Amino acid sequence: MSENALAGVLHQRFLNCPQYARILARTARHSRSELNVAGLSDSAKSLVLSVLLHEVKRPFFVVVQDNQIGARLKHELSNLSRYPVFFYPASEVSPYEQVLSSPDNIAQQMEVLRHVNSGGEHPYTVIVPIRALVQRVLDRESLAANTMTLNRGSRLDRESLAKELVRLGYSRESLV
Repeated sequence: MSENALAGVLHQRFLNCPQYARILARTARHSRSELNVAGLSDSAKSLVLSVLLHEVKRPFFVVVQDNQIGARLKHELSNLSRYPVFFYPASEVSPYEQVLSSPDNIAQQMEVLRHVNSGGEHPYTVIVPIRALVQRVLDRESLAANTMTLNRGSRLDRESLAKELVRLGYSRESLV
């Protein structure tokens, strides 16, 4: 969590605004309803979202048009919010093509899924392009059963690690 002096001043200004109070009432802590924010510039949307997150203190999922807008919104929100901001990028290939998405995209997607599965109700924001919403992902149980966590500095049994990697679909090669 980081503090930004400008964001703090802007947040305080919002708290005194009647229009903001109406938006805040619609996103109360226990509410699960969706909120459509329209008529604001992109930067103003970022500011409103960051202020809402700080007041409501629960996870937010923001749907955007595409990866480019999502990446820009993530950058803006990261500068305004004291809570984590994640971007779940849409794969740039069609599901009908026999081509894998880029490793960078897959890594970002896995980071978001891991956080959502283990993040609980702590405040965070996930930005998701529309195209990513229609892409298939593993269910929570399958993802947990097929995920392996390695920590820097921890000791591992080499054979157990090799067996687990084979179970996860990797194959032993002479050169990596």
